[in-house]
Amino acid sequence: MRKFRSYAAIRIFVISLFIIAGCSVIPTKPQQQIVISPSATRIIPPTTTPSPIPSPTNTSMPSPTPVPNTFPTLTPTKEPTLLPTLSNNELANAQFFSYGFLDNWRFFVSIRNDKPIEGEYYAIIGEKYRLKLYKCEVFPAYPNRLVCSGQLTKIDDWVDFTIYPVGSELPAYQGRISVPLPYDVYPMSSSN
Repeated sequence: MRKFRSYAAIRIFVISLFIIAGCSVIPTKPQQQIVISPSATRIIPPTTTPSPIPSPTNTSMPSPTPVPNTFPTLTPTKEPTLLPTLSNNELANAQFFSYGFLDNWRFFVSIRNDKPIEGEYYAIIGEKYRLKLYKCEVFPAYPNRLVCSGQLTKIDDWVDFTIYPVGSELPAYQGRISVPLPYDVYPMSSSN
C-alpha cells in the first residue's frame, strides 16, 4: 500500500510539472513597443452626404457553344472477322455437368454431351499467371461425359476453364465455375 502511494505521489508531481511547463511563456526575442502620441491621431468629422449604395447591374452571360453531333457510326467491312472455332467440334452441344474435390488438393470438372465423346482432350484451368493443365478422360461407364482433373488452382473463388482437343489450340468448350471451400476446411464441432 505504501508503494502505491509513493507511485501515485510521483505521478501527480510529474503531471503537475508538465502542466506548469506547458502554461509558461518563454519570450523568443524582445519586442519593440510602439508609442502613439495623442497628437498623432487625426479625427475625421462625419459627412452629411450618404455614401452611394451599389445597385444591381445586368451582365450578359456567354451563349452556349453548340456541340457537333459526331457519334461513332458502324461502317461495314468487306469481309466479316470471325473468331477461331473448331470446325468439327463434337463438344458444341456439351453442358457443364459437375465438379468436385479429389485427394491431395486435386480437383475435377466434368461436362456432359448429347452423344458419346471420342478423341483425346486436355483442359487449362485458372487465370493468367496461375494456369494449371488438367488431364481429361472419358470413362467407359459414361461415354458421353468428359472428366478433367488436376491440381487445384484456387478455392473460394471463380475459376475459368477451357477444354482443348489434343493437338489443337482452338477451344472446344469454355466455362467458369465457383470453387467452394472444401468440406474438410470447415471446423467440425465435436458432440459430447
